[in-house]
Amino acid sequence: MKIIKLIVSLVLFYNVSFAKEFLNVGYDLSNTTMLSKKDMKVATDILLKKLLENLDIQSSFIYYYNPLEIQKDIDTSKLDYITVTPLRVVKYLDLDSLEKAFGQGSNNMKEYNLILISRSELNIDNDKELADKKILMNTKNELHTLYIDYIFLKNIGNQKAKLHYSRSYQRSILDLFFKKADVAIVTQKSYDIAIELNPQIAKKVSIFKKTNISDAQLGFFRKGLDEKIKKSMRNATDNINSTVKGKQLLSLYKTEKIVETDLNLLKPIRELVNKFNKLKKVKGIK
Repeated sequence: MKIIKLIVSLVLFYNVSFAKEFLNVGYDLSNTTMLSKKDMKVATDILLKKLLENLDIQSSFIYYYNPLEIQKDIDTSKLDYITVTPLRVVKYLDLDSLEKAFGQGSNNMKEYNLILISRSELNIDNDKELADKKILMNTKNELHTLYIDYIFLKNIGNQKAKLHYSRSYQRSILDLFFKKADVAIVTQKSYDIAIELNPQIAKKVSIFKKTNISDAQLGFFRKGLDEKIKKSMRNATDNINSTVKGKQLLSLYKTEKIVETDLNLLKPIRELVNKFNKLKKVKGIK
């Protein structure tokens, strides 16, 4: 799914005409699961060739594992546009150096909110019951681990959660369905899609807890980027949702629409980070 998010950003260039402008595009790989850096580079190089072969656009792509490198490249104007997770923005980036651009979206952005699901037969109804449960999640996703760590520290104490790596939300849902685990962190959208494909899942896997914490990718321009480039890209964003070709591309990449980055999505995550830090301080944990 991560490559899809990057591809959608590239689609925005399709109907944009630049006069030999050079654009440095960055992508945060912190949540990468199924695709390696090499896989992503091959895929994006192929797609870029197809999308930009008739346009006079020069561009380069930078892939980041270390969030500190992102801010450094923004400060030195090495990076012009970045697609990044909300938690990375809150913890590592300076919003004063960024301007909101566009990112992953839908008609209902709550679809990207994290939820906790469990096997229905377990009848879990409070956080304390997670203590001895096998929990599936993307352990490479810093937001997932932060949320579980906060729940455990607040309600269970210093006991470590029984976390098990899952390569995708859909895999987690199926593993619960087939009783290979007890609990999983997924998004509302992934759960809804799974039920649509197999209604039996709703009988065996239920939502234990909903959150207002979004896992959607956000896009930002470097502050000071040429206004002509930003205007052209924003126009392309508007047009891609209203043209036949644009709708076909969005359908191909399984994304409903491209939307302007909503800074309000950062608020619940910032609150979670602050609450977790305060709780650690109270309990004497560094």
